[in-house]
Amino acid sequence: MFLSVRKSLTLTYVDVDVSLNVDLVDSVHGAHNVPVGRVAIIGGGYAGTAFAVHLSRQAKPSDDIVVVEPRERVGGGLAHSAVDPDHRLNAPDTIHLLYPDDDQHFRRWLDRTQRLAADPQAWDADGRLYPRRGDFGAYVAAEFAAHAAENPSRSTLSHRRGVAGAIERRGDVFRIEIVGGEPIEADRCVIAIGQEPAPLRLPGMAADGAGHAVIEDPFASRALAAIERDADVLILGTGLTSADAVAALVGQGHRGPISCISRRGLRPKDQAPPAEGPALWDRMAVQPPAFLQRHGVCQSALELLRIVRRDARERIARGEPWHGAIDEVRDAAGEIWRALPVAEKRRFLRHLKPCYDVHRFRIPPQTRNILAAAERRAQLRLQAGRVTGARRVADGIEVTVRHRGERAEQTRTYGALINCAGFSSCIERSRDPFIRSCLDGGLARPSDLGRGFDADEQGRVIAASGVAQPALYVLGATTLDCFGETPAAIFVLRQMLRILPQFIATTP
Repeated sequence: MFLSVRKSLTLTYVDVDVSLNVDLVDSVHGAHNVPVGRVAIIGGGYAGTAFAVHLSRQAKPSDDIVVVEPRERVGGGLAHSAVDPDHRLNAPDTIHLLYPDDDQHFRRWLDRTQRLAADPQAWDADGRLYPRRGDFGAYVAAEFAAHAAENPSRSTLSHRRGVAGAIERRGDVFRIEIVGGEPIEADRCVIAIGQEPAPLRLPGMAADGAGHAVIEDPFASRALAAIERDADVLILGTGLTSADAVAALVGQGHRGPISCISRRGLRPKDQAPPAEGPALWDRMAVQPPAFLQRHGVCQSALELLRIVRRDARERIARGEPWHGAIDEVRDAAGEIWRALPVAEKRRFLRHLKPCYDVHRFRIPPQTRNILAAAERRAQLRLQAGRVTGARRVADGIEVTVRHRGERAEQTRTYGALINCAGFSSCIERSRDPFIRSCLDGGLARPSDLGRGFDADEQGRVIAASGVAQPALYVLGATTLDCFGETPAAIFVLRQMLRILPQFIATTP
């Protein structure tokens, strides 16, 4: 929860000649220029890079901050390293923040770098801007580079390209092994590893049994380009990742039929109409959130469902869009989540999460239009059902499907199958060597639902012994069970700014 007493600190961004009032909690001011020593940040997606940038603004000249990331540049991660021009942010640019008091900073960068002029399709008819995901990643990378060249604290900021393979604690120092490279030592470590795609398991077939016909990672470089233009394609999943895959196929001139299938057949909802009122960041700062002010905390998933349905109906009756009912839950997600008993959290994940996700994570209008056009020409079909069998055949992969509500099964041969079914929900099954090292070495333990690491309210990792570690922090996707709403950039930023004061204030 944000602290109630705040001050304003005037800072100058290194890439633009403007002064900005940055809203920071008192503890940041008290901790300004406290040495943080050698800091290793594992993961250079949005979470890790944004943390590094903000930390570099408040550290000491002697401090050394390094981001370990295998990609050529930091800032992108899985979500924002997309190169396809039709892969767009699923919310307007003003929600994708790096600096909370300046929601136009990203747009000015787009304008200054000519990326906005090169992407006129980014503008929706209602005047909102939906940039390409890769452009947001490039923006975050540019801010990192600018702060590495010069930052207010004159600390050292760098990118170590490589895979963090293992970690161990030696006294007061962490030793981090880099696969194929020299290890690094750090006084503090921040784990900012993103979500891991769930492994594809096709009934009746080994994981590698379908060869080139199965694409497990739709975002892998040139993965979809190898698909024959007339091929019959099956996509597992009907959410935003599936929509991106369809947009990419259509964009590269695919002519064959495309089928998308998921258990419920749910698709992401459209964006809310533009509305007057405070910006999202300002609404998020209100404590307690509007949902809790009106309803209090919920003790069960069913109670939450009834409240949201009632709220949505009342809004529609007043001539308002339903989106506000979901938005209030989103803004209070952390408080709602932490108040639910573990059994009710599991019930929510089992029964309500798919429905919540399609209402919460909405489709960009440009992507929606691509899918709608493909449906009109009968190229695209979305359906509810599940794969009951698969086997490799000479011209692709033969898949058996049972559609929802039907007993009979249907078998069809596809030229390609694309896995867009989501992310791993069990950290103990992670294939990431660094995560495995944290768990196997006892530096961390799984959260109560097993989707990430256990951590306290300050983001400090809970060791296998049950003790919070003052020098080991976790941020972003692997804190889902602890903090509720974390995948979106603006919620990661809020989490980061809550963690940062304590991180800086504690002497290494």
